[in-house]
Order: sequence, then C-alpha cells, then structure tokens
Amino acid sequence: MISLRRALRSVKNALGGAFLSLRGSGLQLIDADQSLSLRGLMKDLVCIGAGIAGSLLCHLLKDHFDLLLLDKSRGPGGRMSTRRVDVDGREYRFDHGAQFMTVRDERLKEIITRPLELGVLKVWHSAIPHASYPEIKESLRFCGSTGMNALSKYFSSDLECRFNWKCVKVTFEKTHWKLFSS
Repeated sequence: MISLRRALRSVKNALGGAFLSLRGSGLQLIDADQSLSLRGLMKDLVCIGAGIAGSLLCHLLKDHFDLLLLDKSRGPGGRMSTRRVDVDGREYRFDHGAQFMTVRDERLKEIITRPLELGVLKVWHSAIPHASYPEIKESLRFCGSTGMNALSKYFSSDLECRFNWKCVKVTFEKTHWKLFSS
C-alpha cells in the first residue's frame, strides 16, 4: 500500500496540482455565488488540478483514500490539454501544451504500460528528427491517441471529479476546510 506522504513526496516537484489532506475534517466547497455545493462532505484528500500530476496521483491513491479531484477547466489535461474545433461539420483536434511526453523513469514506464495496451497512448517518435541533443534520442516519446489530454482523462475516468471549479481560497474553520471558487 502506498502511503500518502510517499505519494506526495514523489510528485513534490511536478508541475500542477495542489494537494490538501482532509483526514478527520469535513469539507465545504463554496461556489462563486456563495452557495454551499457540497456541505459536510468527508474526504481524505482533495487534489486541485487535473493535469498529469494531479490525475496520476489520484489514480494511484483511489483505492486507499476517499478523494476529490477539482479543476478550473472543462476537463482533465492541464499543460497536456487538447482543443477541439468544429469547421464545416468536421472536428479538428490540436494540442496546445506538450507535444509529447518522455518516459525515462522505470516506475513511470510501469504506470503507462496499461494505457499503452489499451491504446490510450502511442509511441510518437523514438528519436526527434534532426535533434542535436544526444541524451534526448535515448528515450521513447509518447503521445495520446486522441490528444495529449488522453492520459489525464484515462487516469481520472473513475474518480470523483468536479470541473469548471476554480479554487481561489482555502481556509480551515475549527472542524472543516472551506474551498472557495471564483
């Protein structure tokens, strides 16, 4: 079983995602109109940010903790997001964040094995054409089959998520946390 401390330490330097431990505390999510959207909700962990770090961490912890994933966007992805545009009845997709992801760590290789088998990810290039950086050529690069947000979508697909919810303030009041949205 993975410990919360170990999981948080492993993503300490990752971009995106703020994690709030709620063990033994209640939670109130307060929308911009000041209505309480989830009064008295009991959660072990709230993750703010459904990018690759937040969605992966929640995916790894889902069997051990009762958690909630929040994000200000319409869906998961963060800096690995994909936009869809309809032109004359035809959908076009483009990635406006990361073009690919490089996997050098053995633990991450193990984590992405299942998404590769399911076709969520695919090999992008084994080497960047005309790259002048030899250390980059040693690693495979992957991209999402339907866009770069595919991996975050996969990791968050069976989680309790709340999108279009931008957290602007977090306070603790005696027995519970309050998260405020703009």
